[in-house]
Amino acid sequence: ASLTVTNGDEAKTFEVRVMRWSQKNRDDSYAPSDDLLAAPATFKADKGGMQVVRIALNRKLDGDEHAYRIFVEEVPAAKEVAPNSLKTVVSMAIPAFVSPQSGPITKAQATLKATLGKERMLQIELANPSKANLKLLEWQVSAAKGEPLLKVPSAAYVLAGNTLSASYRLALDTTSPLKL
Repeated sequence: ASLTVTNGDEAKTFEVRVMRWSQKNRDDSYAPSDDLLAAPATFKADKGGMQVVRIALNRKLDGDEHAYRIFVEEVPAAKEVAPNSLKTVVSMAIPAFVSPQSGPITKAQATLKATLGKERMLQIELANPSKANLKLLEWQVSAAKGEPLLKVPSAAYVLAGNTLSASYRLALDTTSPLKL
């Protein structure tokens, strides 16, 4: 695979690192990995320039999907960072998934559980027992008549074998059944 980094700002130096990605609920963990190789690992992109970064698999495929994040980060020159100042740098974390040997898993499975507690607190749990990642786009809760009670946009991934849970206070009190 490859990715293209385009620089619309002044010339910058970038570093590319590949990290193995794991989760426990909403906590992402990263560990250095050589399962994927990125080349070039460091490059300079002039103003208006671009760089193609090639990503190669450096392991045998097996029966599982494997999750990684490819970090592309600006490396500021030492002279650019003045004492007692703040410099904003470019940092991207791009998700990458290696399919199992049998090919991409086209249908992930999820189980969803919701519990309404005291003071209109809604506990939502999304479990992903499958071997493929899921991407959560939005939680939406409505009453039986269709009026929305809660809408939470998301861009969270739920990796294979992981559970994501969250609590929300509903805006309205309702005794009718809820739809999630």
